[in-house]
Amino acid sequence: MPSPMGLRDPNVIANFWRTLAHYKATMLAAVPTSISALLDVPIGDADLSSLNFVLTGTAALPSETARRFTSLTGKPIYTGYGMTETAGTVAFTPRGSGGMPSSVGKLVAPMEVRVVPISSNGVCSIEMATGEAGRVLVRGPNVFSGYLDTRRSSSPVGEDGWFDTGDIGFLDVGKNLTLTGRTKDLIIRSGHNIDPGVIEEVALNHLSIASAAAVGQIDGYAGEVPVLFVQLKPSAKDRFNIDEFFEFLSKHIPEPPARPRFVYLLDQIPLTAVGKTFKPPLRIQAAEAKLTEVLEKLKISASEVSLGVLIVENGRLAVSVSTSKALNSNQAAALQRELMSLPVDLTYCSPAL
Repeated sequence: MPSPMGLRDPNVIANFWRTLAHYKATMLAAVPTSISALLDVPIGDADLSSLNFVLTGTAALPSETARRFTSLTGKPIYTGYGMTETAGTVAFTPRGSGGMPSSVGKLVAPMEVRVVPISSNGVCSIEMATGEAGRVLVRGPNVFSGYLDTRRSSSPVGEDGWFDTGDIGFLDVGKNLTLTGRTKDLIIRSGHNIDPGVIEEVALNHLSIASAAAVGQIDGYAGEVPVLFVQLKPSAKDRFNIDEFFEFLSKHIPEPPARPRFVYLLDQIPLTAVGKTFKPPLRIQAAEAKLTEVLEKLKISASEVSLGVLIVENGRLAVSVSTSKALNSNQAAALQRELMSLPVDLTYCSPAL
């Protein structure tokens, strides 16, 4: 452990290769965001010959990030998959395989896996064909029996022991498991399921992008539309062209509904304590941007409106809107119509009505 913050300390990242060489470390374990950050750190004359094993997990590793890391270091990346509810590992890339960054590897015995339709809730008799993505269920003696938190209305573990991981993935012909996203992160645009991982993978293949996160933005017509938050590499901040980036996304994202409507630049993509992308604040920020767009459309000054957005327990957005007396009745009525078309739990107050 290089610091109390692991690899999330910028000073650790900046000196990482020299630190690794000094202590002759043989194993590196890092989340994808940290691996991406290391790509911008010159190796220089640091001797990496002691390093013989690189492990990643907690989130999907973009294939381009893995390729660039291996090209930079000469070291393949191995992937593991597990969670607290399974007391650790579910699957692992076999040692000596040369790494399979697009896959989390093979199930660790005696774990079992089923891939069922995304729309199913829990165990389903229908299983997805090889190569088709669906909801990932696992079963084994290391799977927990349920949560102690009584606020949870049901257990994610069925009577027959299958645990709904909440992940989306598929099995290939070699029975390797590949994860593509999380069911709770799906963007549902006019009934069409969009995996944000597809958008993020393309964005991260652009040489200017250090980190990317796609979320759904509330929309009165489609329910949700995809938007993308990106963090630029330090070296790209002066040369990044947003129009060129939109062209890049349109060219490489095959499904038109999955192409982001907006791209927002952030100094830092929010992360959890273990370095995973933390999307709830991005969903809130995307909703706030949509509400600001509504105000601009109706020519209402933001100073005349008080907005509040939060995520409630069922995952829906709750929006509170309060207008001042300066807002005329026509504007207030138009604003109410716009707000009521959005898929949110709405609290609206206008003294002008």
